[in-house]
Amino acid sequence: MESINYNVQLNLKAHQLLWDLDKKLIGTSEYMGFAYFWDHEVKHTMRDATTKFKKAVHDTALKNGLDFTKGYVKTDQKLQDIISKMLKKYPQRIR
Repeated sequence: MESINYNVQLNLKAHQLLWDLDKKLIGTSEYMGFAYFWDHEVKHTMRDATTKFKKAVHDTALKNGLDFTKGYVKTDQKLQDIISKMLKKYPQRIR
């Protein structure tokens, strides 16, 4: 799927609206990288990551069949391996 990358300035209300929309997109290829889709096990790695990094982890997890039915992915070895792989691919993962 082709994507477009925007660098935009958002006020708090616009950010919240975008985050709410993205929360509904968790588990789909339309996820944008704003909303949290992980549990507490990896929150310190994921929460300050760039949207590009979060989307890459999300989309890789989706392709690998991880379960998004609860609105998040429970951390297991598969998810940890995906995050480790993405950390090597995107060393500048912090915003």
